[in-house]
Amino acid sequence: MKILEKIFRPLGRESFVLIVLGLFLAYPDCLLAEKLKATIIYQARIIQHQEIIRSLQDPTRVAEEFELDFLPLSGKAETGHRERLQRAAMLVAIGSHALRLALQEGNGQPGLYALVAEPEALDLATDSGRWRGLPFSVPFATQLEVLRKLLPEAERVALVCSREQLREIERFRRVAEKLGFEADCGVVSQQNSLAVIERLYQRCDLFFMIPVPGLINRVTLDKMLELQARTRRPLIGLSPGFVRQGALLSINYTLSVMADFLCQGLTAYGLRGELIDVAEDFAGGEENLFTIFLNRDRATYFSVLPPAALEKNIVFVDGGGTL
Repeated sequence: MKILEKIFRPLGRESFVLIVLGLFLAYPDCLLAEKLKATIIYQARIIQHQEIIRSLQDPTRVAEEFELDFLPLSGKAETGHRERLQRAAMLVAIGSHALRLALQEGNGQPGLYALVAEPEALDLATDSGRWRGLPFSVPFATQLEVLRKLLPEAERVALVCSREQLREIERFRRVAEKLGFEADCGVVSQQNSLAVIERLYQRCDLFFMIPVPGLINRVTLDKMLELQARTRRPLIGLSPGFVRQGALLSINYTLSVMADFLCQGLTAYGLRGELIDVAEDFAGGEENLFTIFLNRDRATYFSVLPPAALEKNIVFVDGGGTL
């Protein structure tokens, strides 16, 4: 309105009022357009979520077309936000519970997600066709492609899963076969996990960790690290924390990459009404999405020589003692 006043005020008050009234009648949506509302759902107590939220709160990083509505959750079972979520033009879910809540209580609007680990929630979001995002883990295909370059002699990859993850493991098998790996998978429970891990470790070339609910604890990690030393077969960890404790490496998205993706995704939708495609549209470029956290001592022990094409992705980590 101030711009209109500056342009037309010299014509006189009466003319100015008539011009503004005419514009209002002809283009009411332009003069009274409200900002799109995007509701950001996250777990308030999780440090990683807080870091991503700080990036989204930076007014220079998200298109001004959006009004951001931050919805912190205090517990994993929290529900009852249907009305608030359905008023949003777009949803952003950080974490598995946030994504499940958005899918259950939203109105089918488009969305972006990050840091989601639950396969069921990821499948629902993918099947809807209205969500784009970066999960907790880098896709199996990307990780196995990296491992093929770093460990070219490896043939058999061992991993364990729960019965609920068998569908996910079938995807792993198909990808592994295309890259020349043989996947050797064992189904575990809390009662038999150590025995299954030991049996698989004895016959593999490398052991690949995936997030198995209730399995990853101090006892099982110590067992895997002990088997890595005893069998001289590398352990691929879930995160940099595992690498600091002695695993050979982990391949992860960084929080800064996730924050960049969400900011760019919101901006793209605000400006063009389009959902960003991770592989094609994200300005980071697919090859820059992940970081390889490589244990310096284990890399020497296992004679890992990263090719030049991967050097920019590698961050060396110390810890775990020497083998």
